[in-house]
Amino acid sequence: DLITELLADVTAEMKPGKIGKKPKLEDLPKMLEELESEMKAAAVALDFERAAQLRDELLTLRELAKG
Repeated sequence: DLITELLADVTAEMKPGKIGKKPKLEDLPKMLEELESEMKAAAVALDFERAAQLRDELLTLRELAKG
């Protein structure tokens, strides 16, 4: 389904060696936390394009998590 596919994309981006592994929905809060941390680090590093991309992924995941 769409949520699983999106989570897989985000997980693959966060952990390049784990491409293809399906994330569990109970892992979503931790994934969101990691993405937010990565987004903040990108902003501090002045990598605003990456920070914006991560922000968009976070917003999408949060909306999907709401159902």
